Amino acid sequence: MTNTSNFSEFQDQNPLESNGFDFWALFRILQKWFWLVLLIITIVMSLAVLKLVRTTPIYRASAVLEVKQEERNIIEVSEVENIIADKEFLSTQVELLKSDSLVRDVVEALNLVSDTNFYDPTDEDWLNLPREERIRSVIAEVKNKITVTPIGRSRLINVSFEHSSPRQAAFIANTLTETFINNTLARKFNATAYARDFLENRLQTVKASLEEAEEELVQYASDNNLLVLNNEDGREVTSSLDASSLIQLDAELTTAITERVAAEIAYKQVEEGRFLTEIMKDQTISQLKSARVELNSEYIEKLAVYKPDFPEMLELKSRIDLFDKTIEEETQAIVGGRKDELQAAYDLALAKERDLTQRVANLKSSVIDIREKSINYTILKRQVDTERTQYDALLQRLKEVSVSDNIGSNLVQIVDAATPPQLPFSPQKARTLILAFLLSSLLGGGLVYLIEIIDDRVKGPDDVKNKVKQIIMGVIPAVEVEDDIFDSLQDPQSAISEAYASLRTNLQFSGPNGGPKVIQMTSTRSGEGKSVSSLSLAMKFAGLGKRVLLIDADMRLPTFLKGKGQTVGLSGILTSDVNFADQIQQSNFENLDLLPSGHSVPNPSEILSTGRLDELIEYARQNYTHVLVDSPPVLGLADAPTLGAKVDATLLIVESRKIRTPNVKASIERLQASGTRLLGVVLTKYKTGSNGYGDYYKYSYGTSASTYGQNSKKDATPGKSKRKFKIA
Repeated sequence: MTNTSNFSEFQDQNPLESNGFDFWALFRILQKWFWLVLLIITIVMSLAVLKLVRTTPIYRASAVLEVKQEERNIIEVSEVENIIADKEFLSTQVELLKSDSLVRDVVEALNLVSDTNFYDPTDEDWLNLPREERIRSVIAEVKNKITVTPIGRSRLINVSFEHSSPRQAAFIANTLTETFINNTLARKFNATAYARDFLENRLQTVKASLEEAEEELVQYASDNNLLVLNNEDGREVTSSLDASSLIQLDAELTTAITERVAAEIAYKQVEEGRFLTEIMKDQTISQLKSARVELNSEYIEKLAVYKPDFPEMLELKSRIDLFDKTIEEETQAIVGGRKDELQAAYDLALAKERDLTQRVANLKSSVIDIREKSINYTILKRQVDTERTQYDALLQRLKEVSVSDNIGSNLVQIVDAATPPQLPFSPQKARTLILAFLLSSLLGGGLVYLIEIIDDRVKGPDDVKNKVKQIIMGVIPAVEVEDDIFDSLQDPQSAISEAYASLRTNLQFSGPNGGPKVIQMTSTRSGEGKSVSSLSLAMKFAGLGKRVLLIDADMRLPTFLKGKGQTVGLSGILTSDVNFADQIQQSNFENLDLLPSGHSVPNPSEILSTGRLDELIEYARQNYTHVLVDSPPVLGLADAPTLGAKVDATLLIVESRKIRTPNVKASIERLQASGTRLLGVVLTKYKTGSNGYGDYYKYSYGTSASTYGQNSKKDATPGKSKRKFKIA
């Protein structure tokens, strides 16, 4: 069993990941490909300058016009006016300035058909064309050089023309605006003349129609005996004598009905005995009733003294009865006389009502006929009024057109005439050069970015962090010659010595108690510096006075040669029961022992899976401070994953700019699938200064930092002979 307590805490941490935009990574990429980007910028800028030199300068002359809006109503029949929106009106003027008819007038006025700026004088086919076709061709060319744009939200229009000659550009622009003004005046004159002729013709037609309608109206009123009067409002109304008589008789009939109803009510009151008002007003009856009241009062007073059959009381009673009889007789006399009077009045009122009713009925049919004729009269009168309104409106409009028939007032005025420009409009040199620079920079940057995307090799520490997603444990610079590797490692001022010392320090701080003890050193393929790194790291640990054991576990292509003593090596230990201590050899370096790989075996991965390897590792852990296992590469072999599951930790050696990222990821996945505890990545043969790293080594130790690995082509090629180290 392996002891994992030394590095478990460190191993649980996730590899560093890069999120977001890395400015310094981009800066290093641009610094790396600086000359390529500069070359692209130089080429594009040179082409841009060549284009500017060979391009004929074009000048643009501009004139400014002011367009005033004028509302023109030829016929104003009602209060509703045809209002043209200002925006639409201005847009119409802009389109008129670009019309073919206006350009044709300019072309013919200036004889631009003969201007070689608008055709190729060497083109014989064009010269042989009919004049009309040549004019159309020049019109199209001129229109392409005209620019008409409204200025902001004002009534101003900017008219520009482009030409190779600044004077000609200004001349044609001014001619264009002057021709437009002349055409506008001509259109206005033609519109006014047409309006006058139209109004005169229409006025004659409406006048004849009005006269005919008036004659028809008068004749109709005369034939039907209609009387036309003005009411209080001054409006005409139709009437007749029968209608006037009917109105009067209707009023008299209403009065007669009222009188008859009153007489009838009075007569019925008398007949029903309810004629009390006239009776109460009679003086005789009033006197008799007063005398009776006095006798009745006296009778009541004496009744308190005398009995009713007392003679005096009987006399009083007889007198009271006499008064009652007299009052009754007087009342009957009054009622009878009044009844005859009311009867006569009622009969007279009834007869009058009947007479008037008969007369009204006789006149009603005549009046109804007159009203029907009045309706027809009103229809004819309305037609006359309509004709008269049209006639008056046309007459007034004709007067207005005649008065305003002056073409001196124009809707278009020149605010600023075109002047010859001092500087060309095209090509715009500064803008073109800036755009060329930006375009070339983007092209260079895009090309560099594409190269970096396509090139998926692990090139530097950033790729380890961002692409492989692993911790970078150490960066080993490349050196030119490998023969002095031992001298370089023993020289504390050499770059490679400092690099492996930094790797050793990182391992010591990778966990509690000085980090993992048993460490496997493997790589994706052979030739990446795995064995050199194993030996170098072992020497660095040994240099601290630590007992270090270096095990050459690559039984297929061993790197470390046996010493003078006899040893069966790793293969012999795993296949026999020999003593471990007897097979380990002391190296030429203090505190560093070596266990060679031994004889080649046909099945290294099988013997590595035995329990004998676990016993060896446990022995080494008990007797050494650090144990470094140099194992075969990962891809294609099962040795490294098998060893990774038994050791404390594994370091993956990756050669800079040689191994593709997918291969490194595949190696990591194979190791992790077997339970290997991957500590991180060691980047070897890294060319200092290529991506911004390694300047530290140059600053401290000079140019020796860029020598290792330059002449090791054979080691980097799979299948070739592998360099051997004799350290024992």
